[in-house]
Amino acid sequence: MSLAKRNFTDQDIPSYDSFNTIRQVLREFVASIQDAMLVLDKNAKILSYNQPFTTFWNIPEDVKNSAGDVAMLNFVVGRMLDPLEFLHKVQAFAGSGKMQTQERIRLKDGRSILFNAAPILDADGKCYGQTWHFIDITKSKQAERDLLALTVALNRLSDAVYLRNKDYHFVYVNDAACQTMGYSREEFSKMTPIDIDPDLDMNTLKMIGEKHSSTGEHPTFQRRHRTRDGRIFPVEILISIIELDGEKYSLTVCRDISKRQAYEQELQRAANYDLITGLPNRRLLTDRLEQAIVRSKRNGKMLAVCYMDLDNFKPINDKYGHHIGDQLLSSLTHQLKTILREDDTLARPGGDEFVFLFNELGNAEKISTILDRLLAVVGSQRQLQNHMVNLSASIGVTLYPNDNVNADTLLRHADQAMYLAKEAGKNCYHFFDPDNDRHAQLHRLNFLLLQKAFENNEFILHYQPKVNLLNGTVVGAEALIRWQHPERGILPPSEFLPYLDNTDLEIQVGEWVIDSVLKQAEIWKAAGLTLTVSANISPTHLLTNDFAKRLQETLERYPCLTPDTLELEILESVALSDMSQAVNTLKSCRNLGVRISLDDFGTGYSSLTYLRNLPVDILKIDKSFVANMLTDQSDLDIIVSVVHLAKTFKREVIAEGVETLAQGVELVGLGCNVVQGYGISHPIPANQIHNWVSEWESRDVLKHPDMAKNAYLVQSNLNLV
Repeated sequence: MSLAKRNFTDQDIPSYDSFNTIRQVLREFVASIQDAMLVLDKNAKILSYNQPFTTFWNIPEDVKNSAGDVAMLNFVVGRMLDPLEFLHKVQAFAGSGKMQTQERIRLKDGRSILFNAAPILDADGKCYGQTWHFIDITKSKQAERDLLALTVALNRLSDAVYLRNKDYHFVYVNDAACQTMGYSREEFSKMTPIDIDPDLDMNTLKMIGEKHSSTGEHPTFQRRHRTRDGRIFPVEILISIIELDGEKYSLTVCRDISKRQAYEQELQRAANYDLITGLPNRRLLTDRLEQAIVRSKRNGKMLAVCYMDLDNFKPINDKYGHHIGDQLLSSLTHQLKTILREDDTLARPGGDEFVFLFNELGNAEKISTILDRLLAVVGSQRQLQNHMVNLSASIGVTLYPNDNVNADTLLRHADQAMYLAKEAGKNCYHFFDPDNDRHAQLHRLNFLLLQKAFENNEFILHYQPKVNLLNGTVVGAEALIRWQHPERGILPPSEFLPYLDNTDLEIQVGEWVIDSVLKQAEIWKAAGLTLTVSANISPTHLLTNDFAKRLQETLERYPCLTPDTLELEILESVALSDMSQAVNTLKSCRNLGVRISLDDFGTGYSSLTYLRNLPVDILKIDKSFVANMLTDQSDLDIIVSVVHLAKTFKREVIAEGVETLAQGVELVGLGCNVVQGYGISHPIPANQIHNWVSEWESRDVLKHPDMAKNAYLVQSNLNLV
């Protein structure tokens, strides 16, 4: 309690006329103070003192019981290290007119005390006397000295030191913390650990605080800190809980371990990576292969181990020197990495050998496509010292779990298969397992045949008409690819398209189909026939980054056609593989004016959300439902649902695979008027479409009693059975 300007005429002490009354009030007031207090009148006679005063000064009973005040005052002043200086200060204060003074006094017993003096004024402002107030600050002075010594010591540390309170705010930081983090102490006083740790939130901070809540040291742990300028670096942290004045504080020492981590990483890299290419060495390769085997057992997916040896690297290395040879290996490594997926591994066990681990393969055919790309990358011409050089590679492949052995044996089997590839003429690959080898080689052979067929223009398009049974009009045609095989004749897509899956050739064929469809539509239009023509687009083709851009360029080559002449038919699976990209691409196509049809609707993973989000114009009922709709109630119910969904989401609907009169009648009755199928027409060459349309439209049309209102069917001499 401050006694400065203490006026006993204030509201808390009423005015008294009698000096004795005032004296009594003073005694009661002084007795209520917990610190040592002495009250003197203006003549330095003692008016009152409290029990803490006698305890503070350890005043003997004989001094307290003496008749005069001189003995007690002499006892108190005599305990001081410099009594005369104290008396001079008291006298100076009494004559100064100041309302308060405060002095620090040293005692002979070594203690330090804080002395406060204040005048006692009456209502007229006259001085009755003084109050003397004594506080022992020995411990606080020692604490100040200790703190100063500790501060000096902490500031000499190279590690950052932080002291934070229970509210997580910093109450002290050393010089290293300020220098490392770039903040001043004043700024730190307004901050918490969240402000310097980019990965920390309040929940995590509280969890760390609870974990280290007990007094004592705890094991170190690592986190990241962010400086004022945004630099992020790793730190090793040691937290200790200390107690000051009954309050717990967290003392945190943070050491920058950037250099240590870099050194450890360098050691780790030297032990596990090839120094020339930066690829995993045999040690790390074996470890990853063992992990891949475990993962393959867990997910049931195939793992391919491919051992590749450069066929003619040694002559190049001998001719141009090891330095150029190392550059060639580094350049080749960069190209080979572009073929890898995120979970695959490329390693260099040594020399001119590379090993690939391809994880989670669906079947052996997939690896053939990858291996063809590897051979193409290695086989591209390279320039070394103004000379063009050619490389090739021989690759041995083994597949796990078909080859159900351990990691080392898998590598050995792949190595053996690689030598068989060299014996077969180099620049090729060979599978270790005979059965898989034959199957993969067949797949590769068919792919090469298709590549040649595309180059020789052996692919053709047939067109299957689409008609509206309600009014008898021809509304369009679907383009269906065929292979005009020079020896086997016309082959349907089921016999060759699977070999194109996920290849660059599949995209090239898709581009050719779109261009051919538009070119044919232009020819028909010039001959007086305007039809909407649909082209089937594979998922791989649609999900290429520049699909919409290339489609626009193709449309611009046919300015006499409106964009809605073209209709793209996509499968449900195209969106499921990458919904976001599929939606964006299809929106771009629709913005060009092209119509979108969802093929085989209902056979995949259709859902209301899927249908709502996918920007399509037409739902195509799969022929598998149409085939049994008259005998299988489940199939009929699905068709009813699809028609209802199309109506709800304002989509058109078409049924494929219509082969009988009864199917057509039922579909029209359900509200599906547009159909295609063998009952209307088989796919026919483009040059027959015009005559077919003329013949269709020239036939008599009869109103059928079983159709919904205004529904018409072609006479029985048409293709409808």
